[in-house]
Amino acid sequence: MTATIPLMGVAGTLLMVTVHHRSETEESALMTAARDAAASGAQDAMAKLTVDPAYTGTYDLTVGTCTAHVVVSDWATDKVDNDGNGATDEPAEADYIDISSVGHVNSSGGGLGGNYGGGFAVSSEDRMAGVLVKKTKLNIVANSAFYVDDALADFNFNGTAFLINGNDTNLDGKPGPKPAVPGLGTPGDPSGIVSQLAAMQQKDVIGMGGSPSVQTVLADDLTADMTALAPLATLNWTGSDVHLSNGVIGDLPKQKAQIAHAKGNLFLSGNTKGCGVLVVDGNLEVTGNFDFVGVVYVSGSVTFKGGGGAKNIRGALFSPGNVKGEDVDIGGSVQITYSSQALDIVNSQLSYGVELVSWTQK
Repeated sequence: MTATIPLMGVAGTLLMVTVHHRSETEESALMTAARDAAASGAQDAMAKLTVDPAYTGTYDLTVGTCTAHVVVSDWATDKVDNDGNGATDEPAEADYIDISSVGHVNSSGGGLGGNYGGGFAVSSEDRMAGVLVKKTKLNIVANSAFYVDDALADFNFNGTAFLINGNDTNLDGKPGPKPAVPGLGTPGDPSGIVSQLAAMQQKDVIGMGGSPSVQTVLADDLTADMTALAPLATLNWTGSDVHLSNGVIGDLPKQKAQIAHAKGNLFLSGNTKGCGVLVVDGNLEVTGNFDFVGVVYVSGSVTFKGGGGAKNIRGALFSPGNVKGEDVDIGGSVQITYSSQALDIVNSQLSYGVELVSWTQK
């Protein structure tokens, strides 16, 4: 009898050790699962921001048998002094986005969605991932007011009411801070374009080098540019032929930029205003009034039809070629003006993704 008591004691001790070991195993598994769920939530939010750098919001994500509660907030508008300088939502905070992801897991009956031996109380675990990212701004550079990729493009300049101006000009019409660029730029021999300007029209293409300011510039990969910009558009037209009257892109009066994308041909009429980036996969035809601050990319032909009012692009225009600049009515002039201020508005406000600043897990 006395010989069996120590054995019972040893057995009891071993049983207690086994139970304690299983409890530690379960706790470790819970912590790992919750931590992984938090990380998955943060990664999912970063993926959303890659597609839409302006995304903010709160949502729950299911990660296997766990969940992640994700909060994405923009430092520019969260009314919090995030950088500890005594001010809230100031320019220094404008480009930063905070991601908070809390991973949660329940263990019922001793298992993480299963059984670790039974007999344990229901338990749960929370772990957090805190991520800070910075918006990656656009960096569009224009080496001319009007870039034409094909030096052999066919132009049809009508009248003398148009102006293609490579002199840097602010939006208020005053001279800008940057050096002049060519009015018309092409990566090839510009003589073919010059020959399509009548003598009395040459004074209407101004900028670096005098009139006509048509010069060789560095080649721009328009296909790559447009391919990168199109998925960032928050205003999209999907038809093969889109007719838009009195269109609005961004907020021109407030100089708030937006990326717009037409997946086919775009016909603008009426009174169209815009600020930002316009990407047209097909042809662009403009009638009526057109006032745009920013950058216009067109993969097909560009046609400015006479009459209907002024047509102004302040920033830069990019086209592969086959461009027609028609304006027979003096009241319906076409002006394409290089503006570093317009480019700064676009590059400072619009982003193509985010970059990681810090990642912490608790």
